[in-house]
Amino acid sequence: MSTVKEIEIVDGKTLKLNNVLSKETGTLDGDEFAKTMHMFEAYTKSKKLTPYGPMVLFSKTAFDGMKMTQRSKLMAQLREVHDSPDAPYSFDRLVKADNCVLARYRGAAAGLQVAYSKIQVYAFEHDIRLKGETYTVIIEQKDGEILADVFTEKAL
Repeated sequence: MSTVKEIEIVDGKTLKLNNVLSKETGTLDGDEFAKTMHMFEAYTKSKKLTPYGPMVLFSKTAFDGMKMTQRSKLMAQLREVHDSPDAPYSFDRLVKADNCVLARYRGAAAGLQVAYSKIQVYAFEHDIRLKGETYTVIIEQKDGEILADVFTEKAL
């Protein structure tokens, strides 16, 4: 990957995932995330499931007055249907996020937070309300650099 830093914003995009295996993760640091990722991969292998495409990180932030709650989960598309997952995994035949603001991020993995901020600024400048749900698709990782698509769905 090149060392060019770039965030491209595209409005009105749709994210569609089929046969999605998910696991709630809570808030994870780097070591906990690596462990959760390893456990996720071990589960798919033990069930003879075939993931395809990049991993997806989902996060949802909600506010109730001054209280903020955050929910996160790790997601992967499967080649097959897995209607009876073991706890704490869940399965959805379709996950779809319509009418999203997309930020395509290229740069250091540590700087990915800037893509989320750029979506917030774009929404503010264009008077767009967001739902607070974000899907981060890690397309490529190499030498501490990443290419990622960050989808944030607009509120109706």
